[in-house]
Amino acid sequence: MRIVFAGAAWGCPGADFAAQCQRLREAGFAAVEVQPERTRAGVEAQAAIAGRCGLGLILQPHTQGADCAAHAADLAWHLDRAAAVRPWLVSCHTGLDHFAPDGLLGLVDQGEAWSRAHGIPLLHEIHRKRIAWNALAGAALVRQRPDIAFTADLSHWVVAHENWLEDPGYGLASVLPRCQAIHARVGHPQGPQVPDPRAARWKPALDRHLAWWDAIVAHQRAAGADRLVIVPEAGPPDYAPTDPAEGHTLVDVFAINVWMRELLQRRYAA
Repeated sequence: MRIVFAGAAWGCPGADFAAQCQRLREAGFAAVEVQPERTRAGVEAQAAIAGRCGLGLILQPHTQGADCAAHAADLAWHLDRAAAVRPWLVSCHTGLDHFAPDGLLGLVDQGEAWSRAHGIPLLHEIHRKRIAWNALAGAALVRQRPDIAFTADLSHWVVAHENWLEDPGYGLASVLPRCQAIHARVGHPQGPQVPDPRAARWKPALDRHLAWWDAIVAHQRAAGADRLVIVPEAGPPDYAPTDPAEGHTLVDVFAINVWMRELLQRRYAA
């Protein structure tokens, strides 16, 4: 199994998407993950820019709308565009946490049908506010749709439950095997992003996440996956700590993401 590293445009400074892609390529990332534009021409332009920079493309749509039907229509639009530009995968912020279970399962089925038809992985991102907004919701989805695929961003569940999810009742053991990509951001029980995972103070939080990521890598290798995408995803303000008066970032977020990529490259080199 190949482990490949994508950079998140969200955490990469740059005047525009082209500048972000160039910086990611120069820093050694193999792909870029980006929230798609809301026009057909915009998505096609993003794909062209990534290609010119020699980067693979990961699309990260955020479905929108007043109800589940509207989210389904929006998802269909995004997936139509994704089929046209052929990204490595689609990592979707799907639905909303308060939608009825039947509606959420309908979105999962819609994505799975599209994925089978087009041969492009469709993953639902573990994220607050969305379909898998906490560990219990994620475990319930696995029970109801055992083939569901997630992008693991477990920092969200740590803060959602305000603990390290050690109790088996959270169902984490059933979710990790369904994670087919990783957002490598380190959270803690009081927030979705530690100020700096390189600092000794935050090593216990880093070690917790590393153990989860190790388990995902092991599951995917055992399953015979061809590729696992890891996205170091430390983000800008207000995820990143800022000066309380001016709002300036107190850490170099891009440097943290490069550091995380290098750490995980060494860890999973075998």
